[in-house]
Formats: sequence, C-alpha cells, structure tokens
Amino acid sequence: MTCRFIRHALLSSVLCFVLGPGLALAQTDLSVGNVQVPASGTIEVPIILTPATDATAFQVDLTHPAGFVAGTPILGPGAADHEAHVEVIDGTTVRLLVFSRTNALLGAGVSALVPFTVPPATPDGDFDLMPTLPEVVGPGAVVHGGVSLGDGTIEVIPCFLGDLHPDGAGDAQLDLGDYVQALAQVRGGGVASVRYTDCGGLAPGSLFCSGSVVENWCPQAGADGSFDIDDALALRRVVAGVRRISCEPCNGTGVAPAPVPIAGDVTGDDLLNIADVVELLRISVGLVVPTADQELVGDIAPADLVADVTEVEGDDAIDIADVVMGLRGSVGLITLDWSEQRLIVSMPGVAPFAAFSARVSGLPDGVGIPTVEDLPAGCVDASGESGFDGYGDTWAVTCVSSGPDITGVSGTVATFVYRGPQQVDPASITFAFEMIDATFVPTGTLVLTTP
Repeated sequence: MTCRFIRHALLSSVLCFVLGPGLALAQTDLSVGNVQVPASGTIEVPIILTPATDATAFQVDLTHPAGFVAGTPILGPGAADHEAHVEVIDGTTVRLLVFSRTNALLGAGVSALVPFTVPPATPDGDFDLMPTLPEVVGPGAVVHGGVSLGDGTIEVIPCFLGDLHPDGAGDAQLDLGDYVQALAQVRGGGVASVRYTDCGGLAPGSLFCSGSVVENWCPQAGADGSFDIDDALALRRVVAGVRRISCEPCNGTGVAPAPVPIAGDVTGDDLLNIADVVELLRISVGLVVPTADQELVGDIAPADLVADVTEVEGDDAIDIADVVMGLRGSVGLITLDWSEQRLIVSMPGVAPFAAFSARVSGLPDGVGIPTVEDLPAGCVDASGESGFDGYGDTWAVTCVSSGPDITGVSGTVATFVYRGPQQVDPASITFAFEMIDATFVPTGTLVLTTP
C-alpha cells in the first residue's frame, strides 16, 4: 500500500508514518456500539476494535445523521497509551484516528469513545452510525487485511433513564436531585406517572462489565412497568458514580484495584505460611533486601488483640518481632489482620440539608471494602435509602432525610472504615460531593480528612 493524500494535514502526516507499505494479515473486527440519548443530549459512542494480530493504529470514517455533532474523542481501555483525533470530512462524516507515537500495541475492546450531540427536536427512533474505509496497522506498518465492520445505533429516546428531576420534566442530566425525587415518589405511595415508569424504570436489570472500575447496569427491556424502591436504589448507585446505565460490554477505564494483601504474606501467594516466616527471617537478618511490597506487608509487629483478631500496628521495620508474629499466625495461634483505617467526610460549619452524596475514587491497591459509620441521625435507612455504594476503586455514601432539611449538623457526617496495610492519603485520591436542601438548591461544603 502507498501513503495516499488525506485532506487534513494532521491525519496525513500521522498516517504517512503509520500506514506505510506492508503485508495483509488475518481479519480484524471494528465495530460501533449502540447507545441511547434524548434529543439535545450528548452521548459517548464506543468504538470497539478486536485485532486479529498486533495492531498499533487505526483510522475509520463514521457516517452519521445530518445535524449530529461529533466532539473530542476519549481514549478507551484498549488504547491507554495512544492518542485519538476526530476530523470533520463533511456534514455527515467524521474520521477517527487512533495512534501511538511510540507504536504501542492496541488491546482488544473499546479503543475510543466519540461524543455525539443530538440536535433539539430530533424525533425518537434509531439513527445509524456506519463505519467505512477502515485502516488498521501493526508494528512495522503491517496492514491488517479483511477488516470486518459492525454498524452502531444512536437511539433517540424521550429521556435519559433516571432523569426525574424536576418532577415530571427532567433536565437531561443525572444528579442527586434525581435520586431524591425518586424517593419522594416512592415515599408518597401514589400512582407513578408515565415519566417515572418510562424514565425511571431501572429495575430489574443485570450487571455487565464486572472487571471494570465502574459496573454497567443493564435494565431489563421495559423493566417491570412500575416504579418502586428497587428502581430508586438502582438509580442511587448510578448517581453515586459506581455504576453507569449501559448494556454494552466494558467501556470503563482501568480495572479494579488488587485485593487487600494478607498480613505477613511476603512471598505473595495469598497465604501466611512457613515460607513467609523463612523469608521474614532472611529479611530481618539482612540476607534479603525487601521490595516495597514486602516492606508493606511484612511489618506486622507490634500488634494489638481486638476481640479475637490480632490487629497489626507495625513500626516501619522488619525485625525478629515480625518473624515471631508471622510464625504465630502461620501455625494458627493468632488470627492476623490489618488495623482499621478511616477516611472522614465532614462539613465545616453548619448548613441545613435534605441530602448529600460523597464519593472517593482512584483508591490504591490493597484497600478493603469499607463500612460506613457516623451518618447523621436524620438519614433514613429503613429500606437502605441511605448508606454505602462501592465498586472497584470508588466508594460513595448517600444520606437522604426522611422529611424536611436536616439541621444543626456540623463536623463528621460520614466515616469510611476499612482495613489495609496503610492509611489512604486524601490528597492522592479524588473527592467529589453533592449536597442539596429540600428545594433541590445546592448547599454546604464537604471535605475529606483522616483522623
């Protein structure tokens, strides 16, 4: 193949680099995902690549309905070390280019998410997104032959699923107000309007993408025709940011963090046994220089007995005391576990509120799923309306009042209590919150601290 002229200078220069002469290889699949969005809304459309062999770059034209506007593409997990660009070819075609300046390999799965904004007054229905003119190359500019293409669809719907606030209208976005509006309908016990059943029917459903940081929740087609607490709780998890409404395969970023390591497991086999005791001994007398992971999990003395569990305190060193502690744990004389750690959500000052949602994300490996303590007394929990949601590297806590605003509260409003070998530094993770009063107006401020 020869490097042909492409109208846009950036694409031309890049593709002359990655699309050189080469040999044709086995078939590769390139498909467009199916998504839903209301008129005037913006939706990210997944572009899914399944290369038959090593691939480093690709381009494809996407034919879309007139008036739909493509935005700046977002890299998916299949192209973490790449760049993505979109160029407008004409009023119904854009060209997507995904490439790596270092010729990094593309993985199978979602390579990019291309945002499309739907014009106002677009009628409900299916609108096709058709890929054409694909080019997929591997190392050395080897061209993939026989690329199989799969069309996608943007389904324009009356509303975003879950978009219930303002009551009976929605505002084309999902936030804490939608969950509070859902609870108001459930608590009121009246007949749900068509908006609630059509736009709020999230349950029953099923989980997709269980290996991703954020789970995909796929509502059963037509749900069950009603609106109840199950729909509201499904919505809470979406508003909290631990799930997204999608029936697509994984299109999140990254994977779930590694599990909490076993205290004393310096050999890394998820057990505490005599092999770990021997390795601890070798480290303690200087025969082995410990890795950073070994220093973290091997520092198990001193420890405190709490109930029936020996909780590790540590002293930033691995010595004979750690060897003895590991030996006692390996033969079952004690049960070792990490000490409890805390991340505190607090409110400086006093502000009346009807609900808040606080979320931490980007948690490191080795952090256990927490419990939540210290919620204000006004938070209702009879049906699980307030409480913890979490998955992967994201934790969230939601509090909703049973009636008017909660007043007179300041200081701690929630505490994430977890076990792990070290305290999470709030500065190393992302903290976000929403807090509204009974009229759905934002109020107050929340901060994340440690004890």
